[in-house]
Amino acid sequence: MSSARKTETIPQWKREEVDELVEFIDSFNSVGIVGVAGIPSRQLQAMRRELHGSADVRMSRNTLTVRALEEVDGGVEELTEYVAGQVALIGT
Repeated sequence: MSSARKTETIPQWKREEVDELVEFIDSFNSVGIVGVAGIPSRQLQAMRRELHGSADVRMSRNTLTVRALEEVDGGVEELTEYVAGQVALIGT
């Protein structure tokens, strides 16, 4: 009974974030999960700049990332088992 209640009360910003993640995943030919634990934000920003044009990095809450991976068609739901700790989606 409580699980039904949780899905009814998902805040709008979470729904929008999941929709944006689904769009992100759909817009790339290949998508992966990368661990970002222990990487300073300055270094992460430098990596994003260097990857600009060839790849995009997108970070979000793990639960929202898992939900988006499960919503997308195309076999990416298998990536959900790698969503643990601090991770980001990378698309190329």
